[in-house]
Parts: sequence; C-alpha cells; structure tokens
Amino acid sequence: MRLFIALDIPEDTKAALADSIRQLRQHDWNVKWVRTENMHLTLRFLGETQASLVTSLTQLIETATLTERAIACQLAPLSVFPNARRPRVIWAGLTGETERLASVARALESGVRDLGFKPETKPFRPHLTIGRVRDGFHPEPDFAALLESVKVPPVAVRFDRVSLYESELTPRGPIYRMLAETPLS
Repeated sequence: MRLFIALDIPEDTKAALADSIRQLRQHDWNVKWVRTENMHLTLRFLGETQASLVTSLTQLIETATLTERAIACQLAPLSVFPNARRPRVIWAGLTGETERLASVARALESGVRDLGFKPETKPFRPHLTIGRVRDGFHPEPDFAALLESVKVPPVAVRFDRVSLYESELTPRGPIYRMLAETPLS
C-alpha cells in the first residue's frame, strides 16, 4: 500500500485553488494539474507500507493530535519547488498558524520513525500542491512573473482533521482512498 498522512482542505479553498489552476492553464505548460478532489496538505508521505501498519499509523495520528485544535491559515501566493529555473512542483503557500502545522508534522515524523520508517530528508514546508511539472518542461524567461500575476485570494483555510490515505497510481492520475480520519478538537 502506498500511504500518506494529510490535512484535508475545505471546499472553498479547493475552489480558490481551482481558479488559480484555470488562470495557469492558459499557458501551454507541460504540467499535470492536481484534480480538485485530490487537493490536500501532505504532512508525511510514507510510501509503500505494509497493510499491517495501518492500525498503528491510525493510533499514531490520534496520539500525535490528541491536544490539537483546528488550525487556522490563509492562502498565500504561488511558488515552486525547487526554484523557477527548474520547477518541479507548483504550489500555493500558507500564512497564519503555520508553526502549528509544523508542530503536528514533527510529532508525526517522530512517531513514524518509531514505527520503522526512514527519516524524512526534506524539511517540512506547509504548502498546497496544485501542479507537478512533467519532464521536458523548459520555463519561459518570465515564468516567475507569470506565477506572480496569478492573484490567489487570501481565503481562510481551516484544517480540522488529519487523515491517513492510500494512493493508487493509475495512468489517469492518482486515486486517493481515506483509510482513517482523526478530527482536531
């Protein structure tokens, strides 16, 4: 099973991000845009995982978030990983209680290590992926300016539950199936 732990995002946030994608689609970029129903904030990608660990992962999520309440953020401008000269991921930023997001991610990271998962090599940076750049994409000289021209409204984003998902990769894109959900009190 290919698993990840994520925060679900509200429908109005998804709508605002879908509008940003619509604005970007006018450019003939070699990008695989994230389907609205698949939008989320990844707290920890786990990769291939034994089915026998699902119960332990569910308990870990419950324990790591036991004292957490809903987390309030706002959408922020678009950016890319790793940089505008070699973009691989197009994402929307977040402002607000981002340190609380990082705290939850750290608690989960500690727990998954205890379960035998390899440590995450990249620092946690809260973001909402809206597109993945395909091989062969060569950004135009004004690529960064084009991204900046997309006005992302500062929509309030209330993260109120953490979910464990299975991701099935298909030729038409990933299919996500929620395995467990833990509300933030």
